[in-house]
Amino acid sequence: MLIDAGVAAKAPNFHWSWVNLPWGSDEAELRHRIAQSYRLVRAGLPKRIVALLD
Repeated sequence: MLIDAGVAAKAPNFHWSWVNLPWGSDEAELRHRIAQSYRLVRAGLPKRIVALLD
């Protein structure tokens, strides 16, 4: 989605789902993307592991 919107590019040498945001990206955009990534990863973890994070 980010690549199609022209916001990011494919990240070379990484998993196909990773993207590379340009250095000049807005700080709020970067914070949003990092927080969203964290939520996605956390949602896929087993409950016993999530309990350790709290």
